[in-house]
Amino acid sequence: MTDKILYLIDGWFFNFGVAHNLQKHEKFDSYAIIDVDDKARDFYEKQNLVKFNKEWYYLDAFNTKKKIPDLNYLSNFESRYKINLWSIIYNDREFYKYNKFHNFSYDDILLILEQECRFFEQILDDIQPDFLSMYIPVSHHQQLLLKLAKRKGIKILMFTPVRFGGRMMISEEAGMPDKWNIHKTISSEKKTFEELENFLKNHDSSKAIANYTKAHFESHKFERYKAILNFFISKRGKNYNNRYSNLGKTRIKTLLDKFSRYFQRKSAISFMNKYFIKNLNDNTNFVYFALHSEPERALLIGAPYFANQISVIENIAKSLPMGYKLYVKDHPAQVVYGWRNISYYKQIMSLPNVEILHNSLTSAQIIPKSNLVISIGGTPGVEAIFHKKPSIVFTDQLYSDLPSVYQINNYEELPKAIELSLQKQVDINDLANFVEKIKKVSFNFVINNIMEDFSIRFGFKGPVMDAFMPVAEVKSFLDDHNLEFQKLASEHQKKIQEHKIKS
Repeated sequence: MTDKILYLIDGWFFNFGVAHNLQKHEKFDSYAIIDVDDKARDFYEKQNLVKFNKEWYYLDAFNTKKKIPDLNYLSNFESRYKINLWSIIYNDREFYKYNKFHNFSYDDILLILEQECRFFEQILDDIQPDFLSMYIPVSHHQQLLLKLAKRKGIKILMFTPVRFGGRMMISEEAGMPDKWNIHKTISSEKKTFEELENFLKNHDSSKAIANYTKAHFESHKFERYKAILNFFISKRGKNYNNRYSNLGKTRIKTLLDKFSRYFQRKSAISFMNKYFIKNLNDNTNFVYFALHSEPERALLIGAPYFANQISVIENIAKSLPMGYKLYVKDHPAQVVYGWRNISYYKQIMSLPNVEILHNSLTSAQIIPKSNLVISIGGTPGVEAIFHKKPSIVFTDQLYSDLPSVYQINNYEELPKAIELSLQKQVDINDLANFVEKIKKVSFNFVINNIMEDFSIRFGFKGPVMDAFMPVAEVKSFLDDHNLEFQKLASEHQKKIQEHKIKS
């Protein structure tokens, strides 16, 4: 029988490129859930570049006339599939904490969730796909589809970053390979720390962050303002309010938010320059904690119970032994959101044994001088290993079962974890084996190059991720990035074969 692949295609377009290339080399029954707004939908309804057996539009899931959620259905759904729905709700940046435009009521949220559950369940029951191909989830509905597919025994082909710049993998778990035994030696070749450090330099995460900010138009001011202007002068599609993230996003509120973010950025930079530490004292014993940018999936979905970073910092500070300080640094990608409110930084600075480092200091300058690196689940935790420093993480990571890494489950563990970790040493053989495993389970792929080009070429940025996509222009885009999409399709083929062998 022909294998069935269901693609989740959203505004970043990766999975359409994968489907376009896979159909050239192998016969699949291809289906698609298309998660775009009205202008982009026009392309998908007209295109014949990919021949889908059937396609559904995510925004069609919502009946705006329905006002009361069916709690019995949601309770039954949760029980049948063993999926904690409130956990998924709190994963979403729009429902809680980060939404500046709309306050969702209890009924609002559950009504959206109910219609999504019915929509995804019906599709999966109807076609019973063998595989679900998707980019790593960043919103609650993507995470919902992923969990539901897993519960139904559907194999996942998830395009997910590795904690090294320019490397990706196809896996069932976000940021984790399907097969992983870090203690199994796969190379007896002797390496020096300097040789291993070259691997880190060649996959510098700061380059990935720089590319990320480019894709969000931080280096393309004209494109950014053009996208904002387009939002103010363009006509709204009929499904505009069906996307829950658009609710309350009026032109005037958006304009006020843009002004607010501009002045917040200016104010934050002035505050940083005045109060943040710009030079490190070689004689200071310190533990280093790098903030995640917010909102970010690594916190909301990857570490939902440690998403309050102020609380994390306070608990680390309480757990430090005498003679050590905690140095905190903000994530460089936070510039996309206008940095943080000054009151946030003041909360951190109010802790007597905590200081904030200026963003002009890089991880490569900070980590070698630190005694220990603590990370909720970010890149500094893995960078620490290459600089011969122990680390503590709060969530399961690629590197979290290395002997020099301590993974904690709750705050009560912190004092003992810090005490033990400060005595640990990084073993070069463990690190060499780890690097070889990374090379084996991942591949080189600079995702932000495609994101940046797609954003600029089609205007897919600004308050609404929506723009017209002429079929001829899309074909030209696919041709220009043909080698990259071929690479992605090839990696999908490898993973499909692995799943078939296992089953």
